[in-house]
Amino acid sequence: MTIPAGGACPPPSATPCWKGRGAPPGSRGWRYRDRAATAGGVESLQLQPGAAGAAKITLKARGPSLVLPTLPLAVPLRVQLSAEGAACWEARYETGGVARNDSTRFTAASE
Repeated sequence: MTIPAGGACPPPSATPCWKGRGAPPGSRGWRYRDRAATAGGVESLQLQPGAAGAAKITLKARGPSLVLPTLPLAVPLRVQLSAEGAACWEARYETGGVARNDSTRFTAASE
């Protein structure tokens, strides 16, 4: 999935999809929100800073343009988020951190 880096959300919205959290903006992280889910099905993405190993990334996606592997997922599982020309974040999910892994949803906390 590719999420646009800035500017307004696609029509009919004219508001920015990205919003800095905290004062000054971005000091407590960033939030992307596109209720139409036009970027590959991504509805929201929250990036919260933290010490090494304590940052938090939450992604919500839906709709027909969302392409995912068939559920349930095989664990251990590795998920990566990368910014073009910048950093890469990674989380690993082991069996002990999985709360739900069935034919409709995968919910887990990384270890």
